[in-house]
Formats: sequence, structure tokens, C-alpha cells
Amino acid sequence: MIALYNNLDKVNLLPNFVTREHYSEVRDCYNKGLATYPDWYIGAIGFLASYNGRFFDGGYGAIAHTKNGIDINYYDRAKRTLTKQIPFLKDIEFYDGDYKELCFNADNTLIYCDPPYEGSKQYKNRIDYEEFWNWCRTMSKNNIVLISEHNARSDFECVWSMPVQRTIDNRKNTKATEKLFIYKDNL
Repeated sequence: MIALYNNLDKVNLLPNFVTREHYSEVRDCYNKGLATYPDWYIGAIGFLASYNGRFFDGGYGAIAHTKNGIDINYYDRAKRTLTKQIPFLKDIEFYDGDYKELCFNADNTLIYCDPPYEGSKQYKNRIDYEEFWNWCRTMSKNNIVLISEHNARSDFECVWSMPVQRTIDNRKNTKATEKLFIYKDNL
């Protein structure tokens, strides 16, 4: 994702349509560590054409065939959304790395954290949530730290929430509430 965001000027080079075969080819390139495609391109296909944007974890999801017989091109929708966002992302610096090392010397910075929701499916590199919340407290001393989570520790306050429909499992829709938290000492 970071490689893609650092190469937004190349989004116009992405294909208009991603076949299941091309998706599999790019996924194989990523899984085998091949240099067939650049990282930004792998990021684009991996996120924009995977089911629910789960970076090759949810399977091919560029096209969905609905119960009503309608085909929905989710890849095209995601690509168009990203293209519309580009002007608003031009002055943002994107970094990739361990959150504990990222912005270590940050001061007067807005830091947005979107960890795997505690109690949900984890990534390969699990995080220690107590350590994470302590890091957020420390970084909040000289910065604004926003954390996307369902729930937070008692010394964090919800500053925004919005009900959403989730379709991680294509057989059922679930309701959830997206929330952003901030350390109470920063309010």
C-alpha cells in the first residue's frame, strides 16, 4: 500500500480491467519475490483487485456476480476512488515500517494508526496491544495521534464514529461502528 501511495503518479498506468489470470500472475510474483512487476503495481493489484481489499488474502474480487445477475467491477470502482483522492494526498509523506520506529522523533505531526482490530484476524506480524497503546500515549505528548479501533483503553476518547456495513464474508453482511480515538490528555 505504501509503495502504491508513494507512486500515485503512476495510477494511470494500471489496467482498466484485471482478469483472474492476471491477478494470479501478480500474486505469484509477490509470493515468490520475483521482480516481474514493481512494488507499487503489486500493491495496486493486491489491494484493489482482492476481495474486500485484503491484499491477496481474500482471493480475486475484482468482479462480483450478484444474486440479481449483475456484474460489479469492484476493481474499477476502487481505482476510480483512488484516482479521485490523488489531489488530496499529494503533500502527504507515507512511510512503511514498524510503528515503534516510525515517527520516533516526530513533533507536531498528525499520526493516523490503523492496527488490526484487537480480537479480530491478525496479520503475520502480530502486535502487542498494550505496547501499542503505550506507544500511542508517548507519541501523543507532542503530536496528534488518531487510532482507528472498535474499542480503546479507558484513557482514550472516541472523537468520531460511523455505522458501517461489513461484507468480509460474502455470505453475510454485518453491522459495525468505525471509530477514531485520541488520547484524553490531548483534548
